[in-house]
Amino acid sequence: NSVHPIFSDFTRRVSEKFTCVNRTNIQRPKPRPLDPSFEDKVLLPLSRTIEVAIEQGRAHHSKFILSGSVFELAVSPKISIISYLKRLATFFPCSKECFVIATVLIGRFETISSSPILSTRTSHSIILTALAIAHKFHDDVTVKNSFISEVGGVDLPHDCCVD
Repeated sequence: NSVHPIFSDFTRRVSEKFTCVNRTNIQRPKPRPLDPSFEDKVLLPLSRTIEVAIEQGRAHHSKFILSGSVFELAVSPKISIISYLKRLATFFPCSKECFVIATVLIGRFETISSSPILSTRTSHSIILTALAIAHKFHDDVTVKNSFISEVGGVDLPHDCCVD
């Protein structure tokens, strides 16, 4: 099964144009100060929405919550949803619009899922995954998955499964 020369040439040309994404010498983004209006208008409502979804899933479908998925962590993280979102907003080098896109992605995933997906053991992974997808989709310059994993507190193998 050899690759057709047209495809290999195309792959080479594309990788040459987008080397900025895969360079190893990219400097780590510096933490940025958290804008209070962004926290009030985006992070707090997103946090409340996720917490309500977790409670609804726990109250109505506790035995049907998505378990055994790549999103499920071994233990529930000790960091609250709002603290986690603030951490991501501070250290994750994405645009603010990515948080809005991530909110839409989480809502769509929750809508198409046959059972509740948000729980205390899946919410952090789902938030990080949605934000990473939004970042890769919306922003011009993206960071490596290893950096996303480090900021999000998720091991690299878990992140690769999600990606």
